[in-house]
Amino acid sequence: QSFMNLHLPSLQLKNFNALSLILAFLLCTGFTFANGYNAASPKPAAAQLQYVLDHAVDGQMIVLPAVVEDVLTIRSGVSLLTSGTSVVKGIVMDAPGKTVKLLGNLKVEGTLEFKEGILDAGEYILETKEILGADADSYLVMAGPPPPPGSLTLNVPTSSTVVFPIGTNSGFTPVTVSATANHTTDDMTASVVDKMNLADFTAPTPVGPAFAEFE
Repeated sequence: QSFMNLHLPSLQLKNFNALSLILAFLLCTGFTFANGYNAASPKPAAAQLQYVLDHAVDGQMIVLPAVVEDVLTIRSGVSLLTSGTSVVKGIVMDAPGKTVKLLGNLKVEGTLEFKEGILDAGEYILETKEILGADADSYLVMAGPPPPPGSLTLNVPTSSTVVFPIGTNSGFTPVTVSATANHTTDDMTASVVDKMNLADFTAPTPVGPAFAEFE
C-alpha cells in the first residue's frame, strides 16, 4: 500500500535526500499518514482512515485530514494529529482501558460518543454538537493553566440540560448546565481551571480537584 503525500508548506527542501530522511524519521517514530493513504483504492478516504484506525497499535500517531465525512471509531490508544482544526462527522470512543491523545484542535460536527476509554484533549480545543455515554471511566481529560487550558464547546439548546463530561488526570469532574426557556440556543465553552469563575457567583466555595470556567 502506498501512503499519502506529505505536505510541509513551511519547509522548502533543497533535494530529494532531505525529504527521504524526513519521511524515514516520521515512519520510524510511529506516524501513519491517514489522509487517503492509497490513492488508487476504490474505497473512500474515510473508509481507508477507519481501516488505519482499526489496525493501529497503542502509541501510534495518526495524521487526520482536514475533513473526514464519516463517523470514526477509535479502539486503541493512538494519538490524533490534526490538520490545523480537523473536522469529522462523528467519533466513537471504544478503547477499553486506553487513552487517546488529541494533538491539535478538533471539531466533531455530530456526536462524540464515549463507550470506553479516555480522550485526552490536553491544551487543545474540542468542539462538538453533543456528547453521549461519558462516565467516570470514559470522559474528556483537559489540561488546566499553565499551559493554556484546553476547552470543550457544546451546543446548549433552549430548555435543556447538558453535561460537560470533563476532568483531569486526577479524576472526573463533570459540569451540568441547565438552560431556561429564556435561553437562546447557543454554544458554550468550558475549561478545567483551578478556581470557579461564574458570573452568577460572587464568592463560590470550590469543591473537588478541578472546576469549570465558562465562556
